Amino acid sequence: MPSRVLLVATTGFEGEVPLAAQVEVVSPLVVIPRFREMKQAISRLARFRTVALTSAHAVDALVGALRSLGHDVRALFGLRLAAVGSGTAARLGRYGLSADIVAEGGGAALARELLDMAAPDLLGPVLHPRALDGRPELAEVLRSGGVEVEVVSAYETLPDTAALKGALLRHHEEAYAAFAFASPRGARALLDAWGGITRLGEARIGAIGPTTQEALLEAGLREVITPDVPSVSALIAMLLPLIEPLR
Repeated sequence: MPSRVLLVATTGFEGEVPLAAQVEVVSPLVVIPRFREMKQAISRLARFRTVALTSAHAVDALVGALRSLGHDVRALFGLRLAAVGSGTAARLGRYGLSADIVAEGGGAALARELLDMAAPDLLGPVLHPRALDGRPELAEVLRSGGVEVEVVSAYETLPDTAALKGALLRHHEEAYAAFAFASPRGARALLDAWGGITRLGEARIGAIGPTTQEALLEAGLREVITPDVPSVSALIAMLLPLIEPLR
């Protein structure tokens, strides 16, 4: 039997997971759109030059709000679409949209690339839909560069306690050899529901990127690997050689 990997991810992933792995997926969060805030922002859409998106959920919230107002994605014509990560860019693609700029490494990295791309008055105002308690780095870096940013709480996330406790029961029955975390928020939700890092046992731990790695290290883990390319398939491929001796 192949060693079991628990993938903790709130969205789908691009690419094929290696067949040698037995990967189980748990979605640690319930995503709740906040269309009221998004509708208000969309009513002012003509004033923006750029839309900065740091998650696939933000893309869903943006398009959902457009549709609820009777619009479609053509309303975004002429706006620069900026995305953090290939997953966010891929979610834009599902709606027939293309990201004009994609940056890996988080919101701050995207903000810096935007500032390198154009003058502040050509970048902004920037519409930044994000989670209710989303990370502030993108807006902070852009504002420090003289760009006007409007942050909109496009959605909120709540832990899916039932799903997380179900995964813990399965871990007790047969321990996972590795955990692959696809977001810092999901990592914190699982650790909170499981009662801390001790429940992970001797499993190998992987994070899709530096912000997720940072969240896991702050929780007390000492070794968290990350792939060179921030994708779930690359993370699983990196974990596999580390768990092969456990088979």
